[in-house]
Amino acid sequence: MSSLVYIVIVNYKRWTDTMECLESLLRSTYSHFRVVVIDNDSQNNSVQHLADWAAGKQAFTCPNPRLQHLFSSPRKQELTFCTLTEEELEAVDVSAPAPLLTLVQARNNHGFAAGNNLFLKKLLTTESYVWMLNPDMVVEEDTLRHLVACAQHQPAKVILGSRVKSYEAPTHTLNLGAGKINSYTGTVSMVHSASEQAEIDYISGGALFTSAASFRDLGLMEESFFLYWEETEWCYRAKRQGYRLQVCEDAVVYDKISTSIGRGYLAEYYYTLNALRFTHRNLRGKVPFVVASNLIRVAKRTALFKFDRAKAVVMATRDFLFNGKPGVARP
Repeated sequence: MSSLVYIVIVNYKRWTDTMECLESLLRSTYSHFRVVVIDNDSQNNSVQHLADWAAGKQAFTCPNPRLQHLFSSPRKQELTFCTLTEEELEAVDVSAPAPLLTLVQARNNHGFAAGNNLFLKKLLTTESYVWMLNPDMVVEEDTLRHLVACAQHQPAKVILGSRVKSYEAPTHTLNLGAGKINSYTGTVSMVHSASEQAEIDYISGGALFTSAASFRDLGLMEESFFLYWEETEWCYRAKRQGYRLQVCEDAVVYDKISTSIGRGYLAEYYYTLNALRFTHRNLRGKVPFVVASNLIRVAKRTALFKFDRAKAVVMATRDFLFNGKPGVARP
């Protein structure tokens, strides 16, 4: 029997993106999977909209003509679904039969890691695979099949990424879904070629595939990061404990790029703050270098008249050094 894959998607306000992602998953040639969508308290009726779509009350039309081929074939299996509150999810027995799609309404928005962890903690005793997938991704019909095959031909301790192509320009590869950490600047750079695979420090949480045993072995993602660097820190710990980080290049996903939060003040703030937190937790001696690098980033953003983003770097650095906690409202 083929291995069961749990696909975990955290939705925040972008139910139309999530619906498109789900439509692409329903055409997967690998059919032994279950999808769990965690709505991080979107407060825009995301769960109801998705339930209406799943029940056939709301039609889907591909908004991108360049990717129409992903939806031209019929669904490979019947869509069954249920909706749960966070409290009801806690009582679920994952060993019992379940519908193809489970929609979960979280009580609060505690961030990316916490949203994923709501369900990941249910899988710690299972022998299954986990695919963390961003809602602004759509996938090729063979993507999941390639990931499972790749995982089955690797050692048990492996974390896989996918080839990430542009949603708007589908022939263009954005990156290989993995990155390298610059410990002196507190920044990351994405891997773009197979020759860089040996240098991978983390797999992007936008499309991260591994076994449930990995979370049992390493623990769940750190929830205090709230946004950005969660999977970076988790993968970095995994690498230090002998895990192999690799990209399955035949597994293709298409990325809309930061549709949930964008690239403004909040994104800059949490990226900067959590880079410092990551460095303090894992590379403590490098903190002064990252702080100095942040001063250079402020100067660069100011020179480009990006005053809001420059302020975000200043505030994040200040909050790390003096407050110890975020000083802005969560998105």
